[in-house]
Amino acid sequence: MKHFLLSLIGLALLEMLIIAFTGSERMKRLTHLVCGAAMTVLILSTLLGFDYESYAAAISRSASSQGWSAESAAETADRLNRRLIESNCRAYILEQAAALDVPVLDASVTLTWNTEGFWYPTGIVIFVPTGTGYSEALADDLKSSLGVAPEQIEWREADSG
Repeated sequence: MKHFLLSLIGLALLEMLIIAFTGSERMKRLTHLVCGAAMTVLILSTLLGFDYESYAAAISRSASSQGWSAESAAETADRLNRRLIESNCRAYILEQAAALDVPVLDASVTLTWNTEGFWYPTGIVIFVPTGTGYSEALADDLKSSLGVAPEQIEWREADSG
């Protein structure tokens, strides 16, 4: 590859020098034609002599040594997608609790994979200050917005400190 690139650069520089010192327009066109043909031959000879099998094997070894594969990329994307949905649901629960004046310390969401190819919330744990307990208004809102039944929402009392 290094030899190919050096040859290509050398040919281009040679063409540039010849054109720079050539006065007639006819000679410049002839130089373009000859150098263009030489570049075409150089490129074709490199492509015809290229060992595609060892190149593919080298790429495969490189990819496997770096631990990359299509499956691992898909798994990583799936994991990130799940975390993003969990984070967005948690943020939504905390925002709705604030809007309804329900004191909520934190929330966690359990997601389930749907056979149609997406994650959806199936359970929620809401941490509230000791003595606060259940909020029907927030439970109803989460049922209508996230589709989580009130029976799937666990209210845990926790110290706010």
